Amino acid sequence: MELRQLQAQAYRYFVEEQYDRAIGLYQRCIDAEPSTLRHYWYLGLVFLLQGEDERCQEVWLSAIFSSSPDGVESDFQELLEILNFQGDRYFKLHRFEVAAQIYLAILEIDAECPYAYYSLGRTLSQQGRFDEAIEYWQIATQLDANLIEAYRSQGIVFQKLEQFDEAISCYRSFLEGKADSQVCYDLGLCLLKNQQVEDAIACFEKAIELKANFADAYGDLGYAWLKKGDRTKAISYFKQAVLLKSEFIRAWLDQKKTNTNRYQFLASLIKNSNFDEVNSYLINLVLSFSQSKKSLTEFKKNKAWIPFNFYNLTLEWSNSIDVENTYIPILPEISIDLKIPKINQDSIHFSFRFEKQLKLPGSFVAIVPEGRYWINDDRTQSATITAENRFIADLSPDFPILSPNHPDKHPSNHSILSQEALEPVREIDGTVAILSGLLNNVYFHWMFDVLPRIELLHRSQLDLEEVDFYLTSIQHPFQKETLKILNIANDKILQVESFSHIRAKKLVVPSFPGSISWMPPWTCNFLKHHFSENDFIEKSNFPKRIYISRNNSKIRRVINEREVMKVLGEYGFICVTLETMSVREQAVMFSRADAIVAPHGSGLTNLAFCRSNTKVIEIFSPSYVYHCYWYISNLVNLEYYYLLGETLPGFYLNKLIYPAEQAEDIWIDPKKLRETIAFARINRSNEFSHF
Repeated sequence: MELRQLQAQAYRYFVEEQYDRAIGLYQRCIDAEPSTLRHYWYLGLVFLLQGEDERCQEVWLSAIFSSSPDGVESDFQELLEILNFQGDRYFKLHRFEVAAQIYLAILEIDAECPYAYYSLGRTLSQQGRFDEAIEYWQIATQLDANLIEAYRSQGIVFQKLEQFDEAISCYRSFLEGKADSQVCYDLGLCLLKNQQVEDAIACFEKAIELKANFADAYGDLGYAWLKKGDRTKAISYFKQAVLLKSEFIRAWLDQKKTNTNRYQFLASLIKNSNFDEVNSYLINLVLSFSQSKKSLTEFKKNKAWIPFNFYNLTLEWSNSIDVENTYIPILPEISIDLKIPKINQDSIHFSFRFEKQLKLPGSFVAIVPEGRYWINDDRTQSATITAENRFIADLSPDFPILSPNHPDKHPSNHSILSQEALEPVREIDGTVAILSGLLNNVYFHWMFDVLPRIELLHRSQLDLEEVDFYLTSIQHPFQKETLKILNIANDKILQVESFSHIRAKKLVVPSFPGSISWMPPWTCNFLKHHFSENDFIEKSNFPKRIYISRNNSKIRRVINEREVMKVLGEYGFICVTLETMSVREQAVMFSRADAIVAPHGSGLTNLAFCRSNTKVIEIFSPSYVYHCYWYISNLVNLEYYYLLGETLPGFYLNKLIYPAEQAEDIWIDPKKLRETIAFARINRSNEFSHF
């Protein structure tokens, strides 16, 4: 084989990560032409990526020692160029750990390389390691003040972390070096968050000057003038915003067709109605927005029921009391390997930025003598409380649900400690097993936070005949169906809607399978075993490519679903609604599917039933991107893709129409949908293409 062929084949092996073969060929290249240092650089890099740092250094040092003293600087420069190129290549492939390894190697060679610090910050940011990323970006700008992309990167992260002063400073530093419409717009949003309305107006105006058709900037400029009290200017800019997104607005109006404040307001804008008409609708909309907070239900409450302290862990509580058999360990802690979503972009959405492994706590069952259980009216706060009036933190989840061991989730921040009082307790003379979680009536939380805890009860080897009642919910058909299959009798159920604060002679409290909404793989196997392994459904009746419609839902509907289905129909997708299907029917349909497209919603809980490598495209509103179905895809080894829709023009105009971001409807660009389908290698012949 000629040297050129050897070099090409060695590089192919390197790219394919066939490192042993690459090493052999690069060594042959060195033997054939020892004066070409490029062979040494790649041989050392292969050793580096195999974790053999010492051999990497030996190879690179041997190359330096064999080169001419006059050429050392240029030789090092060649090595740095190769490392930068390969680091950037791995970054674009979303191999962030490998990219970080290469950038760190660059800094070992040149500790004052600003681009390496900037690039290392980017890779760490994509893994959710924001504090470290910011440190590296700050070093990069100290070394080279002209590396303004590092300021933009910091600004984006600070804005996401709601550290608006820092974001403002970084965006301004960027704009000193370069005019950019998006950065001007983002700076304006941060300034509005800080109530610096006049400065925000100037930023939105500059963004429009740089990009004349910037609909979002017009929308938020209108909102800024509304904050200033100038409705004439506000309405003028709102009109320009909706005209720039007229296709979206008309589709939204066509879907809604309801006489609500938000409908009338947007309809009057798109029709270019006179000021008085638009203003009247705007006033009504603003009033309804300000009154959107729920009024609290009045109870005869008692402050004495509020816990005065907490135990961080159930085991800590169990060890502190002189009672035996209060803690039954079931399964040990586990680490979950996470794969990032597949997207055709460099940057991963913030909601999917996690490190490569996630550690979940072990599972157990606790027996709490004279224990209390409390859950609030909207099922977003709960507490398991001991006889001495302390709550047990790892059995007391509340919103927001954060990842396991998240620093913001300390028990001292638990919402029960800020309650003014709790409603009266209902005494239960017997043993109650707690099968209540947060949002019990949401299919996802029911299937993963409630049902697997029944399995933990069985594994505890407790005599469940001694359980007098199960505290849970049976409001929905899926709850009744699944509890019946799992042999939980109706006459033993206390409905949490009526028993939201109880004290029992004995509480039996199974932990969550891992952490609430973060579950181990066995939960999926448990669901498959009980709900999809059955003979009464003929599998061939279900399509292999399905689109899950939310058209019957009140929230997160796809505004232009007709257009979306026109595109998906070309690829053999069939539109399905899940509301009329039993859990078992849904389970079998998903187990049959090869490809699934769906807006974010509980129906995707059924991904747990899918076969390995099923392709999933989840559709989100950009304002509400949540990771739970990506996480399920990791547990059952699915190919997960996501697509962001579009919002109404402007962050604050959108907020006026949708005060609750989780309720936002979604408009999908058909072109972007086609691009995502192509990237997922789904072709029109009802078969997947393969590399």
